[in-house]
Amino acid sequence: MTGGQATSTQTDLVCAFFVTAAARECVSMKGDLRSGLDLGLAAGLAMLTKGTAPVFLAPFAFWAALRLIRMHRPWRAITLAVLVGTCALAVNTPHWLRNQRVYRSPVGPAWIAQMVGNDIHGAGAIYSNLVRNTASHILLPSERMRMSLVTSVAFLHRLVGLDANDPRTTAYGEFTAAPLTTHEDASANSVLCALFLAAGLLLLLRGPSRSRWFWLTAFAGLVLYGAVFKWQLWGTRLHLPFFALAAVPVALALPSAGSGRLPKAVPLALLVLSLPWLLANDTRSVVPKRFIPWMLRATDLWTKSRNEQYFAGSPEDYGRFVTLNEHLHKTGCTTVGVLGDEASWTYPLRIFGQRENAGATLRPVLVRNPTARLARPGAAPCALV
Repeated sequence: MTGGQATSTQTDLVCAFFVTAAARECVSMKGDLRSGLDLGLAAGLAMLTKGTAPVFLAPFAFWAALRLIRMHRPWRAITLAVLVGTCALAVNTPHWLRNQRVYRSPVGPAWIAQMVGNDIHGAGAIYSNLVRNTASHILLPSERMRMSLVTSVAFLHRLVGLDANDPRTTAYGEFTAAPLTTHEDASANSVLCALFLAAGLLLLLRGPSRSRWFWLTAFAGLVLYGAVFKWQLWGTRLHLPFFALAAVPVALALPSAGSGRLPKAVPLALLVLSLPWLLANDTRSVVPKRFIPWMLRATDLWTKSRNEQYFAGSPEDYGRFVTLNEHLHKTGCTTVGVLGDEASWTYPLRIFGQRENAGATLRPVLVRNPTARLARPGAAPCALV
């Protein structure tokens, strides 16, 4: 998952970096102004990057608060709290103000919050999402095994009187098991998930208390995620901040697993296992297609042009965009009106137009969402897409 995200335009890995940086400052809070400044900036950037960041940060914020309380210096604690909040607000306030101006809400369009946020709250929603989110990271090689996993998840829900596909806790469709893929939107973190659970057992039996508390704090972030957000088909990538934090207790537990080569073998094994996602990504593999097993067959970088690679996720659209761009180029139109919505994919059209006609511009027309109030006067379009 991390390897795929590292070569994509998704922001989950960036969010994981800032969440991890903020968590580090929380668990090592020294009470000095530098710690408060670093924590505020890291937390602010995490929240600016992804709306899921606060649920992973909240347990560590509680850790930092406990450390400040134990210092028995109330004014210092208040000063640091104000500094952290000020830094986080300074990073996010401009964005929140723009959202408020456009959508009448600082967090953005209400329909997005309704789509991804749980409609019910409580132990049932947490249990359901925790079971399904964990099951989403169980990577199985055959369709039969994946169907057995789906059946098992449904059984675990029926045991407590819940529906595994309750629309109040499900963003889209029905629960499905993770496919065997190297695509960053749907890949599972099976190995790290298993290592995190094993690390919890080892730390419980013979680990230092600080390491056990870190494991519990990281796990609390995943629990909060399930309490706030619905299960989603593409949700595995949204768990990257949790897995970045989970790597810490795994590393701390390795010495407890035994002496010898195991502490060195595990990181090496993880590196080897990550190679398919790093080198044979589903949409931009650096390994030629003929050398990739059929079950992980990918679109490699050597058989398609740069323009065609923009359509790795929807190759059927490539010919349509090429034909459309050629037609616009022949007309000589430099102001193209675009009639669409928030999901309209105009990026390739913009790229093609800039390469073949540097003066061409795209202009949204007849906009019917809240951003219409930001429209500025300009030249009338001479073509409509």
